[in-house]
Amino acid sequence: MSESLLRDLEKAIVEFDTDTAESLIKQAIKEEYPPQDILKALGDALNKVGGLYETHQYFLSELMLCGDTAKSAIEILKPYIAETGTKLLGTIVFGTVKGDIHDIGKTIVSSFMIGAGFMVHDIGIEVSATKFVQAIKKYKPDILAMSALLSTTREYMKDVMKALKEAGVRDTLNIIAGGRPITPEFAKKIGADATATNPIEAVEICKKWMAEK
Repeated sequence: MSESLLRDLEKAIVEFDTDTAESLIKQAIKEEYPPQDILKALGDALNKVGGLYETHQYFLSELMLCGDTAKSAIEILKPYIAETGTKLLGTIVFGTVKGDIHDIGKTIVSSFMIGAGFMVHDIGIEVSATKFVQAIKKYKPDILAMSALLSTTREYMKDVMKALKEAGVRDTLNIIAGGRPITPEFAKKIGADATATNPIEAVEICKKWMAEK
């Protein structure tokens, strides 16, 4: 197994070179690299990207491009993970709430989550409370992640929390709420377990929850 392939994959993610990243993922699968090693390379790359963002060497546009590149690579990797029965860190259902069509933050954070070793079921944008409940019953996740970019749409998170309680699934999982208007005070008010200001913090919170299970 060549370490250089994984280093090249890491470099492709950091430089948002989607074609190269996809090609290297396919090669790694063909050569039967352990999925954990591939995920670690993706995670290391995204951690580097996070560092570049925090030091203002990368900006939101670069963060988005790296997230898109990682997401493309991960989509190719998912069937291989399932085929090999690889044990992942945990399962997350992730959606942007009803009324909100923004998925930039969700895409970036979900890429970081997958790179960290989570299975993420992205259920899209404008997700109704009913659809959140259905997804939880279907995927039985450890964590629910909700996002909203607008102060008006964040209010719908209250409806989601109410629906989860009525369906009897609220206490089966941890809930993290994110997005620009989500403050720790708001998250606490609606009954979420946490919020995060960036992808790295979100990953660390979710990893901590899984370690406590």
